[in-house]
Amino acid sequence: MQKRSDQKIETKRMILEAAIRLFGQRGILNTKTAAVAQEAGVAHGSVFLHFKTRSELVIAAVDQVAVHLSAKFSSLKECSNLKDFLTTHLEALKEWEDFYRWLIIESPLLEEEIGHRLVFLRSGISAYFRSALPKDPVNEPSFLFNTWMALLHYYLIERALFVKDKPFIEHGGEELVNRYLKLIHNKETR
Repeated sequence: MQKRSDQKIETKRMILEAAIRLFGQRGILNTKTAAVAQEAGVAHGSVFLHFKTRSELVIAAVDQVAVHLSAKFSSLKECSNLKDFLTTHLEALKEWEDFYRWLIIESPLLEEEIGHRLVFLRSGISAYFRSALPKDPVNEPSFLFNTWMALLHYYLIERALFVKDKPFIEHGGEELVNRYLKLIHNKETR
C-alpha cells in the first residue's frame, strides 16, 4: 500500500515539474495537458487523476514557486539590508525564471484564482522587502517595493533586449540590483 502511495506522489511531482518546465518554454496558455503528460512520461489521463483541471495544475505550479520563494526568504531570517534582500529575491527566482516570466506576461489572461495567488505571493515578498528597508522618511515602502517589482518584471519580460538568448537573472540581475539601489539612494530633487 505504501509503495502505491509513494508512486502516486512521485507521478504527481513528475507532472508538476514537467508542467513548470513547459510553461517556461512555451507559455502557460500555449501548453496543452497532453504535452505535459508526454514530457512527464505518463498517460494523458494521469494528469487529470492528480489535477482535476488544467487550472488546478497551473495553481499548483504557482504554489510550488511560492513555497520555494518563501523557504528562500525564511532562511534569511531577517534581511540585514536591501541589497541582500534584492539579491536573495533574484537567486530565489533564478530556477523559475522562465515560468515566472510567462506567469507575469499571461497573468491578466489566466483564471482569477491565479491572480489571487500572485497577489498573495507578492504580499509575502513585500513583507520581507519592508524588513530590509532602512528608515527613509522620503520614500514610501510600498512605492519602493512596487518600483522594484515593476523594474524586475520589465527586465524579465523584455529580456531579449538586454541579454540575447540567456536567462536575465544570471546575466543581468546584479546590474539591475545595483541600478535600483542607485536610483532609490539618489537624493537629488529637481
